[in-house]
Amino acid sequence: MKVGGHKQYRFGRFLVDPSEQCLFRDDVQIPLTGRAYETLLVLLERSGHLVEKADLFHRVWGDTFVEEGNLAVTISVIRKALGDDRDGNRFIETVAKRGYRFMAPVQVLETQPVPDVAHTTLPSSASPNNDPSLKRTWLLRVGVVPALVFFLVLVVIVMAAIAGKVQRAKADHLAEMNPEAAQLYLEGRYFFDKRNEDGLRRSIEYYERAVEKDSKYAPAYVGLADSYVQLGTFGMESAREAYPNAKSAIVKALELNRSLAEAHTSLGMVSFHYERNWTVAEDELQLAIKLNPKDVLAHIGYAEDLAATGRLDKAIEEARKAQGVDPISPSANTVLGRMYYFNRRYDDAISIFRHVLDLNPDFSRAHARLGMAYAASGDYGKAIREFQEGRQLSGRDPYMEGLIGYATALNGDRTSAQKLLDDLSNRSRREYVPAFSIALVSLGLGDRDAALKSLSQAYEDGSEYLEFASVDPLLDSLRSDERFVALLDRMRLKAIPTSAALRN
Repeated sequence: MKVGGHKQYRFGRFLVDPSEQCLFRDDVQIPLTGRAYETLLVLLERSGHLVEKADLFHRVWGDTFVEEGNLAVTISVIRKALGDDRDGNRFIETVAKRGYRFMAPVQVLETQPVPDVAHTTLPSSASPNNDPSLKRTWLLRVGVVPALVFFLVLVVIVMAAIAGKVQRAKADHLAEMNPEAAQLYLEGRYFFDKRNEDGLRRSIEYYERAVEKDSKYAPAYVGLADSYVQLGTFGMESAREAYPNAKSAIVKALELNRSLAEAHTSLGMVSFHYERNWTVAEDELQLAIKLNPKDVLAHIGYAEDLAATGRLDKAIEEARKAQGVDPISPSANTVLGRMYYFNRRYDDAISIFRHVLDLNPDFSRAHARLGMAYAASGDYGKAIREFQEGRQLSGRDPYMEGLIGYATALNGDRTSAQKLLDDLSNRSRREYVPAFSIALVSLGLGDRDAALKSLSQAYEDGSEYLEFASVDPLLDSLRSDERFVALLDRMRLKAIPTSAALRN
């Protein structure tokens, strides 16, 4: 008796088994649930051909009404699961306004029917038990050494099979525990990567839903921490509100899994941006890199810590490592450009930021960093355009407005800059406005006393923008002021002499 075969799809290091509804990479199962798996299967069945959005909606969602954004999120989840665009891989192509195409070569495997051993009988004459001399005869015929080699090879094969089963059992256990939580986590990461307020707020919603599905799913707590860190970093939420929320989520993640690299990365970020404990930040980020050398955010955080503490050449090296892990990551490339900016290598920084925006024109932080490089090099007109573009993309962003006021004042339009300063000051009485933003506009207007007063307030508020005060070119005009040096001392930062600073 034989058991029938079925189709499987192999591409690269991946195998999709429709009969089991499983995706494997090197024999380890990757959790994919519901819509994501079904969408992947449709793309594989039509590999090499355009699959229209309408067709995907019909095949995957049936008659259920869904927004187009649901499909975009699902595709993003699949791409992350496959590591699309990493290590030279490119699996799914987006065909603008039409649909998607699976690009990688796909091998369709027809599994062969296998004998049903339970219903197979051996002739009595073939049974080894009936002929004790059979083993001796076989050894004499084959030879002792080849027989030993055969058995050693057999042992290796069996051990490998056992190891594979153990790995698959672990993956199956994880999939059974939290497949929905994993899906919600990946969807949260999709919105997190937008790096604007709306995206960050939505990512928090997805992470919280993941925790509701599985309160022991540690990555969801890390996601929450990362989103709160970014809200604080971008000045979209008070540091005193954002970072304690992040720290609480990190503590929970580490309680569940002390060896989770991403949790140590998040703890390093909080130590760096909020607590200003440079040593703890460095220790946590290095530990994260040791646990997971491919953690892009860990390399980014470590590069920032190196830059803030004046080790600028090493900061560039670390930022290059982040870029090496994910060559097309807008965040990794933007941080590399920022390290060049801190080094006063403005042409190199501008070139990198432009490249980021060629690939990701909607990445608001790259516009902000490009504007800062233009401003530091004296091209205030271009700086203003980039800041305005960044503000339009990021939504409410008082930090970006501070940059606009700074560049506007230095570009000669003091009236508009003063108006913006007054608006920021008035808004700060009823909503959170980073004192650092007000300091920037004051600095652009040449009011050093007001700028230093606001910077002191930013210190008291736990503002995250001050961590780069010792190296940021926009603050170079303050470096000879004893009050600024004293502020750096309070943060345990050294005044780093630079050629740009020495000219002021």
